[in-house]
Amino acid sequence: METERVFIKEDGEVLHPANVTRRFIEPYEEIHLPPVRLHDLRHGAATLAHAAGPT
Repeated sequence: METERVFIKEDGEVLHPANVTRRFIEPYEEIHLPPVRLHDLRHGAATLAHAAGPT
């Protein structure tokens, strides 16, 4: 099934955003890392891409 979604189930069903966030948070909480939001990672990636310059 073709979709523009980033996070989907194997059958193509859309994942609820809260479930994606929960699955993201669990690993770093288990090893006691400071909290980070998915949105923060997006900004970090954009900053690195900008710093790298045009391709």
